[in-house]
Amino acid sequence: MLAVDVETTGLSSNDRMVSFAGILMDTEALENGEWSLRFVHLVFDPGFKGSAQAERVHGYSDWFLRHQPFATENIDLIEDLFKEADVIVAHNASFDMDFISREFVEAGLDAPIKPVFCTMEGWRKYYPGLRASLNAVCRGIGIGRMSQRHGALEDAWLALQVYLYLRSDHTPIGFLPDMPMAFANEQPVPPMPEGPLPRRKRRKKVQTGGGR
Repeated sequence: MLAVDVETTGLSSNDRMVSFAGILMDTEALENGEWSLRFVHLVFDPGFKGSAQAERVHGYSDWFLRHQPFATENIDLIEDLFKEADVIVAHNASFDMDFISREFVEAGLDAPIKPVFCTMEGWRKYYPGLRASLNAVCRGIGIGRMSQRHGALEDAWLALQVYLYLRSDHTPIGFLPDMPMAFANEQPVPPMPEGPLPRRKRRKKVQTGGGR
């Protein structure tokens, strides 16, 4: 099972991912009381400045993001996760999968086609009438996020806990101490210049993982 989440430049069809997190879990190991997990946590340059509202949600500045790799440069890592997964889990899954699929197509790949379980829709089915935002659902099952800011790995983990709670009545647990909260592909960022930021430099997108 693969739990995913993305942070984005905004909410429209023209917006792009700025971060991706995937947590691949061996459900058979969990049945034996073991957590067998693989984490992928990545950050991307979307190629343009995102909305102020989106920046307030995830906290990644335009200056930070413009020095990171494009999503197409790491799409192979995401593709590998989807190839191994039997089912995809996300909260408000259509939102996440739309953005992920868009990046696959941008890289010249077919959009991933896997069964998807949306924990938001699952919560509404099991608990009709209750609020179904990820924050509200997590409060309902006794867990919460680390801070007011949203992070893709944090939200993927919370969606995973909601899924296990709904599907197997599993007792939710907090964040594991060895979770890789830092981005695996993060690049160094020079000091921010004073005054208005300079215009973005034109960069050639490098495609990997079968992009064409």
